[in-house]
Amino acid sequence: MQLHNALAAVLATAGVAGESFILRHSLVNTYPFKVFTYPSPEFFALAGNVLAPLLVAAFALAAVFLSRRSPIETPLLLTVLLPVVFALAVSVVTVISHGLQVPAHLGNFDGYTIGQALGDFSLIAVALSVLALFAGGLSSALVALVCPAQGADG
Repeated sequence: MQLHNALAAVLATAGVAGESFILRHSLVNTYPFKVFTYPSPEFFALAGNVLAPLLVAAFALAAVFLSRRSPIETPLLLTVLLPVVFALAVSVVTVISHGLQVPAHLGNFDGYTIGQALGDFSLIAVALSVLALFAGGLSSALVALVCPAQGADG
C-alpha cells in the first residue's frame, strides 16, 4: 500500500471513528434517550454500543479497499456517509425491535415520542454529515497533496 492510500484510509477511519463516538454518546448519555421509558435507555445504549464499533470496523475495511481505487475521495465519501448510515441503522433497529409500526404516539413522561427522538437523532447525524463535507474535504485535499499526479503521462 502506497503512502497516499494509507493516508486516505487512516484519515477516513479517524473521521468515522470520531463521528461514531459522537453518535454513540448521543444515544447512551444524553436526553431524551437516557430518560426514555419506552423504549428503555438500555435499548438505546445497547444500540449505540453495538452499532458504533460495528460501523467503524465496516467503514475502516471499506476505507482500505476504497483508498486503493480512489484515495482522494475516500475520506470525504466515508465521513459524509457514516452519520447517515448510523442514523438509518438506529431507526431500523428501533422499528424491528418494536414492530413495523413504531408507536410514535406512545410518549414518555415529558411527552417526547419515539418519532421525535429518532428525528432529533437524524438531525444530529445530518449536521455531522455537513461538517464532514468540510473536514472530509480537507482530509481529501491533504491526500491530493501527497498523491502522485494521475494520468500525467497518459
